Amino acid sequence: MNQRPIPSASRPPLSTQPSVVVIGSYREDLSGLLALSASLTQLGVTVLHPPAQARAVGEESGFVHLDCDQSPHPAQIQRHVFSLIDRADAVILYAPSGRVGLSAAMEVGYALRAHKRILSTAPPQDLTLRTLIDYRPSALRRFLKSVTITPPATEHERVSIH
Repeated sequence: MNQRPIPSASRPPLSTQPSVVVIGSYREDLSGLLALSASLTQLGVTVLHPPAQARAVGEESGFVHLDCDQSPHPAQIQRHVFSLIDRADAVILYAPSGRVGLSAAMEVGYALRAHKRILSTAPPQDLTLRTLIDYRPSALRRFLKSVTITPPATEHERVSIH
């Protein structure tokens, strides 16, 4: 079936703001993961998931439900996160202790298959994951510098990414 191209005047403008999905263990350090989301947002990065203001509202067999979840079913929530990874420019793994849970490992695998850049806040304990993703702090800083345009921060507005 032939589809006519959308006239350029009616095409939505392309976003120049980079987007990421932040993954990691909600059980281990949800507040740190959300603080990272907030820092990224302040730097001008669109965080597709999770939003910095998200809150845990329950847990089911180790699966933490957030108030922003669009479904009560873990499988549907996970499929939604996969769809966000598909839309993202990169995936950032928040793993301060280096431990990567099963869900985050599955998301890393999905992101690899989707040819997404994956950066980590710390070296994963798992050797295979360490060989597949970039965990150097300089790589995360370079990525953020290359995709963000921020005005110089005042002393009270400085944001740090470890």
